[in-house]
Amino acid sequence: MNALSEDEELLQAQEDSHIAATYEQKIARAVTLAWSRPPSARNGMVVKLRIRLIPANGEVVNVQIIESSGDSAFDRSAVRAVEKVGGFPELNNVEYRVFKQYFESFIFEFRPEDLRR
Repeated sequence: MNALSEDEELLQAQEDSHIAATYEQKIARAVTLAWSRPPSARNGMVVKLRIRLIPANGEVVNVQIIESSGDSAFDRSAVRAVEKVGGFPELNNVEYRVFKQYFESFIFEFRPEDLRR
């Protein structure tokens, strides 16, 4: 079969997005469990991190602050939590195209109120 039809491409994109959302929740949960909240952290703080992973095994190769919360202790605690997790081996179950699009390099918004759930 040649290229996917427009409808098939749309369905595939929706499925890929759903799969990505499921794994994003798993990533957030893993980071949550690894996070040590600094005393200065307050609700409403957000730090945006760019996380880069190795496609073969989901290992974290780089964590970068791309938008600070304004509190360096909070920002550093978020980076340390991702580094402590070290990788997301469950991403080995994701098709390469999904990994490449959603997880090879992605923005992770780290928020205290989200992490208390």
